[in-house]
Amino acid sequence: MSDLKDLFVPYKLALQLKKKGFSEACLGAYSDSKELYISKVSFQSNFEGYCLAPTYDQITDWFITNHKIQLKAVAMDFEGKVKWFYECQDIKLYKSLHFDQKVFRFKVMSPNISNTYRSALTKAITEAIKTI
Repeated sequence: MSDLKDLFVPYKLALQLKKKGFSEACLGAYSDSKELYISKVSFQSNFEGYCLAPTYDQITDWFITNHKIQLKAVAMDFEGKVKWFYECQDIKLYKSLHFDQKVFRFKVMSPNISNTYRSALTKAITEAIKTI
């Protein structure tokens, strides 16, 4: 990680999360000019003229707590190079169609491999947003 800004979701993703109801206090906020401001005190959802900028960790927790969706980004060897496999997993248990047991449902995305951890997590968040 080269900069503290890398801890926060990108501006476009923050806007999508706002539309889906994300309103938790954040240490970052984007101005209307898309500039990220990081503060020692938290920005609130009613902060006029700004869009909340949550951290990646904050969003993964938000999806688990509020939507029962787990986001994953896992390193894997892809022809001798590190690539990142990502997915969204619904953590509610459902009755299996084929067996008398309960199973998790997975959200399958295509393609689900990315070059960096942050880009994989960003893609997983984008896909999870589509399901809520």
